[in-house]
Amino acid sequence: MEEEMNNRKVPGFVLSTFLFLFFYLLIRTVYQDLPRMYYDMMDATVAEDEPIIFSLILACLDIVMLCLSFWSIIRLLKGKPDGITCVRWALGLNLIVVLFQLIQLLGKIIYLHWMYALSPALQLLLTITFLFYLGKSKSVKQLYPKSERKFSPGGWVWLLFFILSVFSISYMLYTNIEMENKSKKHELSSLSIPSNSYSDGLLLFESTSKWSHSTKEIMDMEDMPQDVTLWELASDSICELVMSGVSPKRRHSDYMSILLQSLPEEQKYFSGEVIACDTIINDNQYYLDQYQYVADSISYLWTFSVRFDAETHKFCALSKYGIQRDERMDKDEVLSFLKSVVFDLTPFIKEQ
Repeated sequence: MEEEMNNRKVPGFVLSTFLFLFFYLLIRTVYQDLPRMYYDMMDATVAEDEPIIFSLILACLDIVMLCLSFWSIIRLLKGKPDGITCVRWALGLNLIVVLFQLIQLLGKIIYLHWMYALSPALQLLLTITFLFYLGKSKSVKQLYPKSERKFSPGGWVWLLFFILSVFSISYMLYTNIEMENKSKKHELSSLSIPSNSYSDGLLLFESTSKWSHSTKEIMDMEDMPQDVTLWELASDSICELVMSGVSPKRRHSDYMSILLQSLPEEQKYFSGEVIACDTIINDNQYYLDQYQYVADSISYLWTFSVRFDAETHKFCALSKYGIQRDERMDKDEVLSFLKSVVFDLTPFIKEQ
């Protein structure tokens, strides 16, 4: 035992500093990622048709990687022959994760402050510097000769985790590609649209009324732009708005962003009383709210509902605002309209 302690490999100052910084970043990641993953899974639970298994897979991979990274640092500090190999695996996979985060942030940098990219950028710099140091440092080579850097067992554990990660992420990417193919927008020239029907290439609805058509860019709950199609129908007593698009995020988050940006112009600065609210009406993912406003002793009713399609991730929203009649009648009319909306446009594609 005493001989083992005397022969124990003690990392030098520079290596210890790098290990400390890496350990600090892992701790910081735990405090940042775990709450985020928890709220993602809670949001996916609210959205019953969301693939919650994806959130669970990412959460498990993240937690296992963090545990293996801590284990690798401890293994190196204990002077295990494969300690360097384990830490390199940890740094290499951490490098991939940070690069992926930065690529995502670069797509949002126009809308986000540059400070959001500072933390992953510093983490990327440290990871690259640490990997370079492990490869070039003479003191590391003397303390941990290549002849003693056995690949087993730590290396095999990391290799198994890497294979599992590639398989899981490949499965998720394949599923997302299939979903994107189902939710892609058709060219209107390729569709045979029935009379008294309206379509934007994403969905189709029937109406004998004359709707004006336009496109709009709305901001989601994370202040990211999302393209939607608008149909408007206005008269002296009522204003109706149909909004359609593709829902890339969680149902509940998208519902709130669409709700807020569908608020009638007349009521932008006036709060109304909630008189009906159904978070999820049934498995077809219908969300519905009704608000009552009073102006000049006249009662107005805003009925708003969204239908999300589980298979294609498309959505259709109907906003109806006018002088209050029967709340139940307005609610039934809105839901009846949304139930009639067609999301699968395959039967309407013209034969070539």
